[in-house]
Amino acid sequence: MDVEILPTSMVTDVIGPHGRVPIGPPAIQPECLMAHELLRHSAM
Repeated sequence: MDVEILPTSMVTDVIGPHGRVPIGPPAIQPECLMAHELLRHSAM
């Protein structure tokens, strides 16, 4: 699989479920609540 690495300075907008959002704090908000049960350590 090929991966192209881009510097973040080239990113100006984020496309999400609510459309196009300029890059910044509003663009990186999570779409759902944190699922803490997925981060618990298991005894196994």
